[in-house]
Amino acid sequence: MLSQFLIEFHRLGLPLEDLPRYLLAYEPFNPDPKAPTPGVEESANTLISWIKWGALGLVISMGVGGIGTLAGGKLTNNSGWSTRGQQMMGGSVILAILFGTIYEIIQQFTKVP
Repeated sequence: MLSQFLIEFHRLGLPLEDLPRYLLAYEPFNPDPKAPTPGVEESANTLISWIKWGALGLVISMGVGGIGTLAGGKLTNNSGWSTRGQQMMGGSVILAILFGTIYEIIQQFTKVP
């Protein structure tokens, strides 16, 4: 929605100095939304749960696989395996941080006041 706003701003030929004023006046969210269709909330929660646990399982399996690959590389003196294991563990840590951040953002947006 914001990209559509910026395209419209550019199309109208408005000066760049006025951009902050227009952005502060822009309201992308409806302050009085309609109530959701009955039964949709349960389906949405189930879908989000599957995605959450699937992503968490992938992060954990990548970390455990990285530990195994690193250990196998160290035991067999294979530096390629060792390096790949380090990369997998580092990627797992980065994905875990990203997962926690995205999950918290979703929780904040779906919180009912």
